[in-house]
Amino acid sequence: MMNVDGLRSGYAKVGALFFFGRMLDKIRLADQGRLPSGYNLGDQNPLFFDGVCCRFLGVEYQQIVNQVRASRPDEEILEWAYQAGKRSTEDEIKFWNAFITKCGWRDQSTASLNRWRNSSAWSTAPMFGPSSISMTRMKAGRFRTLAYDEERCGAFTPKYFGAEKI
Repeated sequence: MMNVDGLRSGYAKVGALFFFGRMLDKIRLADQGRLPSGYNLGDQNPLFFDGVCCRFLGVEYQQIVNQVRASRPDEEILEWAYQAGKRSTEDEIKFWNAFITKCGWRDQSTASLNRWRNSSAWSTAPMFGPSSISMTRMKAGRFRTLAYDEERCGAFTPKYFGAEKI
């Protein structure tokens, strides 16, 4: 995976939600023919984050695609999703954000995430708490990880790889 112009990190928020903006960017880039192969797009696989996000919002993926193709701004699309599906509570959004940023870290996705990591040049990169979103960021050259910092008495501190800091 490479850094794709116009594709936000899964950590970028629209409203209070992580990942939603990345899903919208993937739709736009795919429509423009600029989304490289290998990106999970849509909801044909129930484990793709796009479909998981749509199910969280209570809307169909194709409905989101239609909103994007109508050239609506991201915040409006999210508000539309809340009205057409279900408006999440503050606690539900906190759970969503925790889930989406930690998926692949000590859960049922860990084995496939490790296979993906080990099949790439990043297999020897130092990581603490890898998740699917952090692996995507790392492969795009925009990765922040926690690394052991002996100078600070064993504290874990942010170490940045690449130019962008979340």
